[in-house]
Amino acid sequence: MNKKLIYIISGVLALFLIIGLFWVFRAPKPMDVVQNGVYNYSNENLGFTLSLPAEFQYFQTQSKQGDGYKDIEIFVPTTDKSYKQEVPDYAKPLVIRVYDKDKYKEEPGFEKKGETDDKVYALKFWNDLPKEWKGKWSEEMKNYILNSMKID
Repeated sequence: MNKKLIYIISGVLALFLIIGLFWVFRAPKPMDVVQNGVYNYSNENLGFTLSLPAEFQYFQTQSKQGDGYKDIEIFVPTTDKSYKQEVPDYAKPLVIRVYDKDKYKEEPGFEKKGETDDKVYALKFWNDLPKEWKGKWSEEMKNYILNSMKID
């Protein structure tokens, strides 16, 4: 009886060890990885990925639920105190809006990127820039982000 209990406990401990090792050595989340000066952002729940340029270092995300859609807001640090800040010390260059397909409607500022059987994807970029972004932000950067978006 004692031998059997020892085998069971050993098996359970081995299982926890294996699970722990998988957790420690799991693949990093794409938004944590910089490759070729690019941040890869992936949202598996909403079914899209996109790349953000190196200038988006220290970016943060926030999600908001609306009526028939979900917004993923991308924020970048700013020191411009005169810039209207929704989140202190951060500016919002990009909103990715994912609509339930039956609730989709065109909205000012949002550019439709694509759709799946049940979702419609649209992006909105900032119009007003904080001071330190006036030399960084460009139409090329915007197009890079737009063209990098992949819908699963």
